[in-house]
Amino acid sequence: MPSLRDEPRRQQNRNDTVIQDAKPRPTFVNEPDTDFSLPTNFEWADRIVQRWQSRCDRAAPEIPLVVDGSEILDGRVVCESQDPSRPGVCVARYRQANGDDMERSVACARRDEDGWRRLDDESRLWIMIHAVHQLKSARADLMGAALADAGKTITESDPEVSEAIDFVEFYPRTASFFAQLPGVQTHGRGVVAVVSPWNFPIAIPCVESLRRLPPAMQ
Repeated sequence: MPSLRDEPRRQQNRNDTVIQDAKPRPTFVNEPDTDFSLPTNFEWADRIVQRWQSRCDRAAPEIPLVVDGSEILDGRVVCESQDPSRPGVCVARYRQANGDDMERSVACARRDEDGWRRLDDESRLWIMIHAVHQLKSARADLMGAALADAGKTITESDPEVSEAIDFVEFYPRTASFFAQLPGVQTHGRGVVAVVSPWNFPIAIPCVESLRRLPPAMQ
């Protein structure tokens, strides 16, 4: 007769450290949202709010413009990002790109100095799996940034991070699947610009930047 275990089945703990160099799972599994019924996770979420609430006005982070691997802080128009839930409260200062910056960015993407276009599907998947674990480790900060910059609640931003994690793993797996089908070849669409809306600032940049490997029937 099988024995019954008496320990809780709901054991998720967002305070656990994520292993960075995990191998790809055999099959795709959706990333679970945070179980806020567990006291440890509720306390974890409360610390996010406390940590980000004071990052404003004079303590607001200075965000550089990044072009071709270089951070630019000087010589650009400085714009303020304000918390929609706290009118007039500055939560970040960022540098506005100009026309030359955009041309440099496009030229950098076309050069592809890292050789992304030359990688096979398996190598790309491996890189994306590492990105997945980076996203998992950054869940709290991603949620905090969405809380401050977009006025999202914790329960709104948490599932969006899960969605972003799923996108980063699902699309490379799909591209790899198509590439192995007989008579099918895949290719990238080239340089693209991703402009995300205000309501999905985390997930949509992930999915749109990855949806560049459509199958081309040969």
